[in-house]
Amino acid sequence: MRKSFLSENIQFLRWCLHPTDNVPAGALKINWPELLAFAKKQTIIGIFWQGIQRLGDVANKPPEDDVMDWMGEYTKIVRRNTKTDDAVAWLAKFMRSNDIGFFVFKGQTVASYYPTPEIRTSGDVDFYVFKKDWDRAKSFLAKVVTITDDHSGQHLEFTKDGIPFEIHYHTAVFASGCKQRYWDELIDSYFDDVLDHMEINSMSVPTLPPTLNAIYLFVHIYHHFLKEGIALRQFIDWMMFFEAEHTHIIEMELTAKLNKLGYMKAFRAFGCILVDVLGMDASYFPYELNDKDRKYEDKIVDIVLKYGNFGKYGRSTTVGSRWKNFCHSVETGSRTIRHITKFFWLSPRENLLWLPKLTIHSLIKNTH
Repeated sequence: MRKSFLSENIQFLRWCLHPTDNVPAGALKINWPELLAFAKKQTIIGIFWQGIQRLGDVANKPPEDDVMDWMGEYTKIVRRNTKTDDAVAWLAKFMRSNDIGFFVFKGQTVASYYPTPEIRTSGDVDFYVFKKDWDRAKSFLAKVVTITDDHSGQHLEFTKDGIPFEIHYHTAVFASGCKQRYWDELIDSYFDDVLDHMEINSMSVPTLPPTLNAIYLFVHIYHHFLKEGIALRQFIDWMMFFEAEHTHIIEMELTAKLNKLGYMKAFRAFGCILVDVLGMDASYFPYELNDKDRKYEDKIVDIVLKYGNFGKYGRSTTVGSRWKNFCHSVETGSRTIRHITKFFWLSPRENLLWLPKLTIHSLIKNTH
């Protein structure tokens, strides 16, 4: 593992995720305001705050002013999680009362895998409606919320009680038409009797079953990574999933589906981040990792640390006017080309098709 992976921030993060009796030596060198900025960039404030509370009487414990800053940010996360949990529970009750087949993915369902769910920074409520119920779902929802189209071709949007929702046509978008059909048919075959279920605010919330979820959470990371960038939080989501669900993953099924998608090399390469950077027990990952899998590890970490949450950092352009939006999209398109080229051999057939598709998409995304 490269030396820079073991920076003070990463050392402390590993300890926050997997605490031991001994506080890492790097904690003595941490600049707490700089760590807070890093935590915001990677959307992992709650994880660090949980670790700070375990520090005890170490020499470099953050001073009171810094503690108040961390506490303030953490309080926002807890409040947001409470509101988002309420939103997911409302959705589950609404969909069941109207007999609509659906499931929630990412977000609060992943938070359920965390030992302390409220430390996870929450985002949108993403849910999928089975094709047979799509028109009915849209009609019923339109009676209580205002639904808009985000022009991505992937989902519709609405906001309720300050929480944004996304109704997905597709849980993931692939460059290859045959892979898209395979994935969509796979998703639509998982009706309520084979879905997994999480309890959120005393409501049973359907989500993807473990083997398929292992793939989906990776696909979410990988696609965003190629397009613009991704944060450590999404890797930690994936890690928490494996730590909670590794015994329920069917390896033969996982292997067959990854090979069908052409994503086995990428899946293993990104798994190295969980084990080598975040400190997950290697036995929780479905495959034994080797030097070949670690070939791209340095490059993956460089991009994650540079660009942060969904690639919002390390940019020279901003959104705003039509011209700024265009420049922002051009920059995203250029980044996409660099990433696909650099990681081409992790999924060559899919990446060959992504080059024109993602480039065109990034150029038009912010011009509506």
